[in-house]
Amino acid sequence: MGYNRDDLIRIKAEYREKYQKARRNADMRADEVYLRVPKVKEIDIALSRTALDIMSALSSGKESADAALARVRARNAELMEERGRLLIAAGYTEDYTDVRYDCSKCDDSGYVDGKMCECMKREL
Repeated sequence: MGYNRDDLIRIKAEYREKYQKARRNADMRADEVYLRVPKVKEIDIALSRTALDIMSALSSGKESADAALARVRARNAELMEERGRLLIAAGYTEDYTDVRYDCSKCDDSGYVDGKMCECMKREL
């Protein structure tokens, strides 16, 4: 289906802004939580280092790759559980800091697997 070029440019720009706004809003919610529950920030930092932890475990040669991955997964699961408990105890939902996109299929990008999402088609 052909679309008006100007409309396509405008809608793509709107989608970029929607995507960025959803990310900014999630960042603001995270900052709010970090001020009220600093331990959540510590957990998020630890979780963000998962790839480094895996690489370090694998390069140390002290354990098999499967064992290292299992250990990191178990630790991350514990951290996520603790994070959820802390958020709930502070009056938040477990997913309070998650990015909330208007479209869960394309995450407000307008595309899924390189194809235009239904939500963008409707906008056009």
